[in-house]
Amino acid sequence: MVLSTLDKILAIAAIKGVSKQDIAKELGITPQSFNNRISRGNVEFRESELRKIAKALGVTVKVVFMDTPMDPEEGTGTATLFNEVR
Repeated sequence: MVLSTLDKILAIAAIKGVSKQDIAKELGITPQSFNNRISRGNVEFRESELRKIAKALGVTVKVVFMDTPMDPEEGTGTATLFNEVR
């Protein structure tokens, strides 16, 4: 099992100290619109949106697209992701 794209985006944002407001600004939408969109859970992003999100996060698009396995003992793949984005 791998982390969803949304989970990766939120994990990278937490690791890098990037707010949802920062991501929304890069996407050209209001923070409320972004929060409404992600509150639905399984969100699909267009490639152009992922490029903007990666820019806001200060990572390459490859990091956002990479498969990040979930560690069954930890219940999260953020440790693996942390090594990629720091």
